[in-house]
Amino acid sequence: MNKRGTWLTTSAASVSATIRRYHHNSILSFERDVLLRHTSYAKLNRTSGREIHMPTVLRIGPYRFYFYSYDCDEPRHMHVDRDNRSAKFWLDPDVSLATNYGYSRKELRDIERIARQNIMRLRDEWDDFCDGGFAEGS
Repeated sequence: MNKRGTWLTTSAASVSATIRRYHHNSILSFERDVLLRHTSYAKLNRTSGREIHMPTVLRIGPYRFYFYSYDCDEPRHMHVDRDNRSAKFWLDPDVSLATNYGYSRKELRDIERIARQNIMRLRDEWDDFCDGGFAEGS
């Protein structure tokens, strides 16, 4: 039933099943990628067969700040993982959220605060890696 009290033509069960199926497939893919990030600092690119490096820049509390070696063509940013959650923050001109997968607003504020407190280190590590010839394809 919708807000007006009239019946919807699509059954809630079929919509719910579709959402669960889509959500389940997305979560499995996301969890697989997060698991790979946490268990290894390098993995093979499926298409090229080359190693993808994921330098860890900072670990504070449960958070791991890192980037992918193939990200050097993008503006400076960091990925932040914890358990089965992940987010991406731009580092220029100021720290700002790019994407979020599972973090609450409070946690995002905490992560943003940590990133701001360590902004010079995060930028320096990015620059050292990406401009120093360590990036994939360099």
